[in-house]
Amino acid sequence: MHDDETAISFASRQAFANCVPSLAAISGPYQGVLEWAHKAESGSTFFARFTLKGVASDQMRSFAKAFQNHIVTFGVADDDETVWANIRRFIILEFDFESGAPQAKANALTLARLVLASNDATQAEALWGNLIALIIEIGQAGRAITRQ
Repeated sequence: MHDDETAISFASRQAFANCVPSLAAISGPYQGVLEWAHKAESGSTFFARFTLKGVASDQMRSFAKAFQNHIVTFGVADDDETVWANIRRFIILEFDFESGAPQAKANALTLARLVLASNDATQAEALWGNLIALIIEIGQAGRAITRQ
């Protein structure tokens, strides 16, 4: 990690996840903000786009501001370069857990293989099944997951 980047803790990612609303917002303006962050050459150029008339939507501005507020709350420096360095490392993955679509499951299994050690990649199906079971259990109990 570079000196000018601050890692976002698990707790702050969890708190941020609580502010993410609908799938439509995620697919449109939120992904747009993340794309801008990935393509920007600096934090100042990234944040300058939000001030240009007719360039960013209100939802995009709101998401960028909420993101900034949340990570600053959890100890990230409140300056354009540091906030941008964190936003550009962020990815929103979209899953429809209620869909029986084979493509959604194939994408999930691909990601599961990527997070497993190479010699455990064959366990992706088991990992995915365990994650779904855990999510259902936690959702029914109204709990949250922490590292403790």
